[in-house]
Amino acid sequence: MFELLNKIAALANHNCPIDHACADIIISDVNMPTKTGLELMKDRMQRGCKAKYRALMSGDWTDSNLKYAREIGCRVFHKPFDFKDLIQWLDVCKKEIKPERSLSNLSIKNDRGNR
Repeated sequence: MFELLNKIAALANHNCPIDHACADIIISDVNMPTKTGLELMKDRMQRGCKAKYRALMSGDWTDSNLKYAREIGCRVFHKPFDFKDLIQWLDVCKKEIKPERSLSNLSIKNDRGNR
């Protein structure tokens, strides 16, 4: 578990490759332990993230956070939300994703050289 968390932390400081996206879809909660989902999305965009589909969810949206999330192109979900709404959005994303696209390999080595 800690190895996975370390890899995720390393990705947070990763600049996205120029040629390919590393993910098709990014989904995050707004309230997280070390940074907000809005900060995550803003940081990913500043680092060249090419993920076309981004979504944020929260049970306590403020008007300003909701406005900002939409301005940066995020689909917003209000908790509690019907899981069918998320699945419906994912289905729309899936239909628009080109199967022939390339994704970057974000394999990150740990201190021992393992992936």
